[in-house]
Amino acid sequence: MKILKSLELKKSNKYFFSNAYFSILSLCLIILFLTICQFALFAQENLKFYRVFFKDKGPEQFVKGTKIFDETLKIISPKAIERRKKVINTDIPVFYEDAPVYEDYINTVRKISPNIRAILRWHNYIVIETTENNINKIKNLDFVKKIQETSSSLFSLSKEEPKFELKKNVLNLISLEECSNCGVIEYGKSFQQLFLMNVIKFHEMGINGDGVTIGFLDNGFRWKGHKAVKNSKVIAEYDFINQDSVTSNQDGDRPDQDGHGSIVFATVSSFYNGKLIGVAPCASFYLGKTEDMTGERRIEEDFYAAGIEWLESQGVDVISTSLGYYKFDSTEVEYNYSNLDGKSTLSAITVNKAVSLGVVCVTAAGNSGPAPQTIITPADADSVIAVGAALSDGKTPANFTSRGPRFDSKIKPDLAALGNAVYTINPNDSDGFINANGTSMATPLISGSIGLLLSVFPELRTYEVRDLLKKSASQSANPDASLGWGIPDLFNAAQEYGIIISPITTYKVLNFQKIAVFISSKFNIIKTEILVKFKGQDSFTKFHLYKSSIENLYSSDIPLSLFNNQPAEVFVIVEDIYKQRTYPYNSEKGIMIYPESDNIQCGVDFTKLPKFDNPEISAFAYPSLIKQYSDNIKINVILNEFSDVYIKIYNLTGQLMTSQYHSEREPGLAEFLLPVSNFSIGNYFAVIKQKSKTDIIKFVVI
Repeated sequence: MKILKSLELKKSNKYFFSNAYFSILSLCLIILFLTICQFALFAQENLKFYRVFFKDKGPEQFVKGTKIFDETLKIISPKAIERRKKVINTDIPVFYEDAPVYEDYINTVRKISPNIRAILRWHNYIVIETTENNINKIKNLDFVKKIQETSSSLFSLSKEEPKFELKKNVLNLISLEECSNCGVIEYGKSFQQLFLMNVIKFHEMGINGDGVTIGFLDNGFRWKGHKAVKNSKVIAEYDFINQDSVTSNQDGDRPDQDGHGSIVFATVSSFYNGKLIGVAPCASFYLGKTEDMTGERRIEEDFYAAGIEWLESQGVDVISTSLGYYKFDSTEVEYNYSNLDGKSTLSAITVNKAVSLGVVCVTAAGNSGPAPQTIITPADADSVIAVGAALSDGKTPANFTSRGPRFDSKIKPDLAALGNAVYTINPNDSDGFINANGTSMATPLISGSIGLLLSVFPELRTYEVRDLLKKSASQSANPDASLGWGIPDLFNAAQEYGIIISPITTYKVLNFQKIAVFISSKFNIIKTEILVKFKGQDSFTKFHLYKSSIENLYSSDIPLSLFNNQPAEVFVIVEDIYKQRTYPYNSEKGIMIYPESDNIQCGVDFTKLPKFDNPEISAFAYPSLIKQYSDNIKINVILNEFSDVYIKIYNLTGQLMTSQYHSEREPGLAEFLLPVSNFSIGNYFAVIKQKSKTDIIKFVVI
């Protein structure tokens, strides 16, 4: 019995301790659960984004030879320095604002709160995600100037003035092979969006944006898998949200996170013959991911500002942003119309700064029309080119396009482009295309056009670009708050500024290397020549560029024997009655031409270029059958030496119909146009006499 009782007692104690154990364990689990919930609730309620402004950039003075100075030169690329020189009269325009945020300050803050989301040099602050308790600790740091939540507007800050000068030369090297041998461009359904801006004439001359760098900020870019954009010259990408170099969708992103940026980018960078041609497909690109599709928060404007700083420091010529800010999530402080005065919002302040450093900034007006005063920021910015959306007729504003003016009654938007049914890629299909609407789509069309303009005239300053486009635009005489000055005429804008010289096309013709260049000016051209420095020579040899029968095309033939199987350096010099211009412009190094090579600029129709396919003959008429009342006939002659050229045309009765004389024509394939508009139907003979031979060729008027 005792044993039994003892056993019962043990049994009873066993259950007692077992129940107690589970009771305590349950209680602990409940406490842990409540703690986790409380912590999660605490984090949810108290983790916020803050801007932490610093009083300075460290103890060093910002002068040449100091560490801070040298670190700044590592941030601002040589290309950015050269671009800045266009608008700032300083040997090396790098300033205190460009200096990095002081690393010791960042590290001290990081010890209190490690989650740093953005670093902005120009305003000298960082963005951190942290709790109010940590912020109270950071406030007490003696180097902290101000702290504010990102959900509020940016504090105004003073600016430092330049304090030094430094000489630094950077050569702008141009590659002939970058954008050649693509063939004739077939636009498919993308024709209208480029035709409205008179871009196609540029492409036909082989001007496709080579040598220009364009930066994009958007919600992401899925470009590597689509046939139209996978060969784009993307130099670098950066994701300011996740702080890595991947701008396409990553784990955790919404499926549509990178969709918008992809279709925007494609309108400039695409080259898919017969399907989609971008405005400036041969430009180089930087891509920045700043827009988070999970919400509309003010920190995205901080990411935007950081993106502008990054693109500017890389030396981009144009920044295109189909983004804007006005309304935010309910927990965030929204902008109101009075904030849109061109200089108050964070994004407006930042793009104005970038423009002051020589970057042409282009942004979307917004899609909140048709009511007036519906533009977003930074479309209001003083220096930005804000873009509205037009219908396919080029005259009618799209109903959705945001209208100006801005708060102080200044006209916004500035320009317009097609914004309805713009043809672009389907980023979800490697070979698919869609039509898209919005000022988001009109904006890159203008940005790409500016890229073309700068590829021809790299010296153009920001305000000159804007003024040229406005003067050429469809509403230049009567701008309004819907489309601004209207849709620009790119080719007319270029001619208004100066002499247009295309990249060089070169190919072999018999024993010559032909160099062909498209040249256009609104004034009479009085001199066209090329300077060629052959390998081993100290000086340049001059050759004349002759006008061909093709509009704006000039060419010269260089004997292959002069090359000695080595490349030669070439400059093009053109002079009209007012100006002279050299290609490449303001460069210490010319274009390298390789003998017996074929480099036909993309868009140039090789079938129409001057050629001589039959080595057995030395002269021929083109066409040999010509319709009555035609203006001219083209006589092609091979000249193997310097020679005067006499051409006389006779009918079958021996009557002289017309004649020409050309003195001291250089060796090569020569083209001569002779008038035939008054010729009757019948057979004719052309007698071509040069220094050492005479050719007789026949043609027929039908």
